[in-house]
Amino acid sequence: MGLFNDILASDQTLFTDESVLDFDYVPPVVTSRDEEIRAIVSGIKPLFADRRPANLFITGTPGIGKTLAVKFVFNDLKQTSNEVVPCYINNWKCSTYHSVFVELSKFFGVPYPRKGVSTDEIIRGITKRIENKKGIVIVFDEIDKARTMDFIYPLIEGFGKKIGIILISNYNDFLKKIDSRLSSRLNIENLNFKQYSYDQVTSILKERVNYAFYPNVFNEDALNKIVDYSYENKDLRLGISLLLKSGRIAENNASKKIKIEHVDEAISSIKQNMFEQQANKLQEHEQAIVELLKLNNGCITGELYQKFLEKHKDVSIRTFRKYLNRLETLEFIKTEDTGTGFRGKSRRLYLK
Repeated sequence: MGLFNDILASDQTLFTDESVLDFDYVPPVVTSRDEEIRAIVSGIKPLFADRRPANLFITGTPGIGKTLAVKFVFNDLKQTSNEVVPCYINNWKCSTYHSVFVELSKFFGVPYPRKGVSTDEIIRGITKRIENKKGIVIVFDEIDKARTMDFIYPLIEGFGKKIGIILISNYNDFLKKIDSRLSSRLNIENLNFKQYSYDQVTSILKERVNYAFYPNVFNEDALNKIVDYSYENKDLRLGISLLLKSGRIAENNASKKIKIEHVDEAISSIKQNMFEQQANKLQEHEQAIVELLKLNNGCITGELYQKFLEKHKDVSIRTFRKYLNRLETLEFIKTEDTGTGFRGKSRRLYLK
């Protein structure tokens, strides 16, 4: 059938190393984050002297190097010593009390199944493994996606001064929403990541292009569009995704150059994929609300709730509002106060 006729031959690929454009890739040098990296290292260092480390709350908008900086420090920590155990947990994937400890057990060589073992047993197993270590540093990335933060209490109580906790969130005001007792126990320090400048975005993306592609395959106007789009959306990861997607589209079109039309197609595709991937992670009722808003965008809360009740009669208005708040936190919807309704708190709902 000749399905693969209209592509470049294997020796004509545009890429020298696609892995450079993976989200998990950690470059040998992290550009423009020296100050933040020093702050993370300073927070961890006391563990090596058997002193209590600093707990950090790292904030900033998506795609500005928060996770990258932490992983860069962790990579160096692993090469420096095995006395302090670095653990990275993403609360998108592990949002419940039990799942956090199941994931944590993997870093100590005692992975437990998700079912059939009590959380207390898993905690005991982890505690035994940490007894002969100087300490443990746990990063909870996207902590705002956790359905509970109760898992932090047994960590603080069980490991005392041997544990450092780093929370990462896109929302600067997230700590205001957590229990005051937990906040006081953490005694947390803030580390805010500022936006990259336009020149920094340009420099970082050009660096990735040099690592990932053969020389001169990116048209200048195509790369500039990716830089502009990434800077306007304040998300460097988006720019890196567009580099990869644009290159693959160009290859599929048998093009030896990545042109602006390939970037335009990549932007359209990524917008759709990002929405669908995030929607698949929602609970059933949250997905139902998103589907209703596709047909009733701009609807007032009470009106949408009545439509929701047609298929979900067991959900109270209070629970429904919790779903809306979570969807807003996850950036699926945006709300506008109407100034009407009960105590003037009625909201108009829009899909983002």
